[in-house]
Amino acid sequence: MIFPATPKVATITIKSFEPNLVSITHSLKRQVRSRGGHLWQLDLGWRPQLRATFAPIAAFAVRMRGQYGVFDYVPPNVAPLGIATGAPTIDGTGQSGRELETEGWTPTTTGILKAGDYLKIAGHTKVYMVVEDTASDELGKATLTIEPALQAVPNDGEALTVHDVPFHVAFADDVVEISTDKAGFIAYGARMVEVV
Repeated sequence: MIFPATPKVATITIKSFEPNLVSITHSLKRQVRSRGGHLWQLDLGWRPQLRATFAPIAAFAVRMRGQYGVFDYVPPNVAPLGIATGAPTIDGTGQSGRELETEGWTPTTTGILKAGDYLKIAGHTKVYMVVEDTASDELGKATLTIEPALQAVPNDGEALTVHDVPFHVAFADDVVEISTDKAGFIAYGARMVEVV
């Protein structure tokens, strides 16, 4: 299912959650170990509006039955900062870690993707962020530095989505709370967490 596009969200906060185990020794040395997981969290808010306008969002939230339902949400205003042209795909098999070999970009392009751009691999639910500016070479190949590390091994030729990247999410709470003032304007906010 896809989250309704209207009415448009007024505010959105995207959070990266990557839990670590941190301890401080008696000599005050810091030790850190990654727990290896990662999730995106999205906090959304809408401006107060009349019930008739807001009904599609309210109905969708109730339809998801709290944390039970899973859906795709495409955040507005997170278009690529890079050029992001071509038909990019995974280049090669057995990839892992924080570098992703890709091909199919417009050749010889500086800034084909830039730090802060989001991407998703076809057939996978995880969204990744590019963390270094990247150029494509004369063959249209580019090595992307991403966070978090690949959560699953992609197949050669799988397409990349870099425009209108859908986050695969669920609501973070079982309660849907919709406030109405005496003039009939509804106020609503929602928290979503990535489902991988």
